[in-house]
Amino acid sequence: MLMALASPWPAENATISKLQSTSSVPRVWTRRLASAMSRDAQAVKGVIDQVVADYGRLDIVVNDAAGNFPAPMSKISPNGFKAVVDIDLLGTYNVTRFAFDAWLRDHGGNIINISAPFEQRGVVYQSHVAAAKAGVDSLTRTCAVEWGPYGIRVNAIAPGSINATEGVRRFAEAVPSGQTLPSSPLGMHGQGSDIAYLALFLCSPVARFISGQVIAVDGATSADLLKMQAGQI
Repeated sequence: MLMALASPWPAENATISKLQSTSSVPRVWTRRLASAMSRDAQAVKGVIDQVVADYGRLDIVVNDAAGNFPAPMSKISPNGFKAVVDIDLLGTYNVTRFAFDAWLRDHGGNIINISAPFEQRGVVYQSHVAAAKAGVDSLTRTCAVEWGPYGIRVNAIAPGSINATEGVRRFAEAVPSGQTLPSSPLGMHGQGSDIAYLALFLCSPVARFISGQVIAVDGATSADLLKMQAGQI
């Protein structure tokens, strides 16, 4: 199985890693693209084409490139706003489009877009990210509808506050003195494994009838309208 990821991890260029197989799990090769590269359409096309040439297939695409610097709307420059939209939205388009052309159109597969649970809420310091990720959500649904006949399922995962991530660290640093990031109604923050397990589920045959969905993994934070500490009622 071959999986390509557009990721926020720093890298000079694309890197390859292998997940070792067990008796019941096939070997999985992954190819990662740095966030900055995802904005360059021709660079993305070159990597995708090379992946298919080297390994003969491309089964899963995970778009999780992200640009984020928490700031109030009034302090974000036009270039800063554009940079985040280019990484988050244009980067998702680039990887998705070229993966479709190179492999998915003829063979089917799965696309997972990593979004954010901002589409139905206003979020301070995140106007650029909220705008970009709302576009990712819409692109997810549209691709799912257009490409369903090709055997392609497209879904998005919208993580909430996930411990030990760059995004949470940056947001915590931007919170005014004396305030803390609230936990979810479940009383905790998420872990990276919470996102990984959902991605595995969505790409598995068990989820064969799930497509065009944006699923929040945030402990009900995006559903919590009043933000009251009700406790056990």
